[in-house]
Amino acid sequence: MIGIYELGEHSPSIEITTKLAEALEVSVDYMLGRERFGKYDKEAIKPLEGIQKVDADTKNKLFDIIDTYIRDSKAGVAYGA
Repeated sequence: MIGIYELGEHSPSIEITTKLAEALEVSVDYMLGRERFGKYDKEAIKPLEGIQKVDADTKNKLFDIIDTYIRDSKAGVAYGA
């Protein structure tokens, strides 16, 4: 059945699309190519949702901290630390 969808012969119903999304643990929007973060770890996305709710100054500080950790992690990998 999936083969006919892959070949573009038919499109799945919304019910089938929803079931496929649930089975693959992604959103329907991700399956349709509309969701940017669908492939990311859901636990990694949760803190970002919380950051959206804080004031701009706090948000900037948090992103600076995150950027620092990412930079340090990349440097550690680059230098074999």
